[in-house]
Amino acid sequence: MSTRDTRSTMSGMEEKSMRIIEFSGKQADWDGWSKKFHARAKRREYKGLLLGRDKVPMQDQLELAEDSSSESNKKIIKLGELNTLAYKDIVLSINHTTSSGKVAFSLIKNCKSNEFPEGNFKLTWERLVKKYEPLSRRAASENKCLPCSGIKPETTRQNNVFSCSQFFL
Repeated sequence: MSTRDTRSTMSGMEEKSMRIIEFSGKQADWDGWSKKFHARAKRREYKGLLLGRDKVPMQDQLELAEDSSSESNKKIIKLGELNTLAYKDIVLSINHTTSSGKVAFSLIKNCKSNEFPEGNFKLTWERLVKKYEPLSRRAASENKCLPCSGIKPETTRQNNVFSCSQFFL
């Protein structure tokens, strides 16, 4: 299935449409949307940026890489392109017309800077995860034992985690 449809207009210009996986900004919608976004990241080849396996290159790195054709510089340029694509995908996916969507959008709209003029996808993703991902799943992704990570006991009991000897992630 294609993610883009192309139509010609009377002026001869092409009009393209993309399929967007919309995030409402509601906590209840995070789990499903984030899983779909992970799938999109894999399909569009920027999952390494999402997971932190690849580093988002800064503007000065991109400028230096453009002057050389070495394999490492080609990778930096590719990562820059993937970062731009990923950042645009995430910005376009947030419904900023609802109150909860405005909250989500406010988290990511300032992820552009002189170092990252096209946006910093990794920072964007981290901000959304911090806001919406349940604490137990965040600890699991960081390979931390919940009771040892400074989480209050009330929180750990909700997740059936009682002591370090009983539950490790």
